[in-house]
Amino acid sequence: WTVGVRPVNATANWFYNQSFPTVTFAQDENLEEKIVDFTVSSAKSSIKGRVTTADGLAPPANTVFVEVRDDKGFGTGSPVGSGGSFSMVVAAGTYRVYLKTQTSNFDIPELPSVTVKEGETVDLGTIMLGKRTDSVRGIVIDETGTAINGVEINARESNGNGYATTRTDAS
Repeated sequence: WTVGVRPVNATANWFYNQSFPTVTFAQDENLEEKIVDFTVSSAKSSIKGRVTTADGLAPPANTVFVEVRDDKGFGTGSPVGSGGSFSMVVAAGTYRVYLKTQTSNFDIPELPSVTVKEGETVDLGTIMLGKRTDSVRGIVIDETGTAINGVEINARESNGNGYATTRTDAS
């Protein structure tokens, strides 16, 4: 088991940027207990901004997620609120910024890295999502050629920005 901690909201004033420990248990009926402790660090900096659709409107609340990661892969994220705004507390450092969306209707721009100094708030300004009309079509069948209903299909852009999901309808 890999055991980790993360803030449950974007306004938490702490972070954990160490590797998550792994614990193992014997494959038997004996009761075992493992103790794992974590030391978190204070975060005194922040990143904020606003996301809009191509027509200048805010995307529906909680359909776009902004994530920042340092060169070791550690970071945090925040959902975009109903007005399109986001804000997250981070440690000082340089971060790569990613946007993820629950719909394939948005084209997500490539975003530059951002450096945040101790105690500083960096405003990324307005990030505009493009409009996307591309699609992927296909069918999921079993070994007899019968279409399978309700299969979850996931697609992710190779740059890590775009993500879409849907389910088959067996048609």
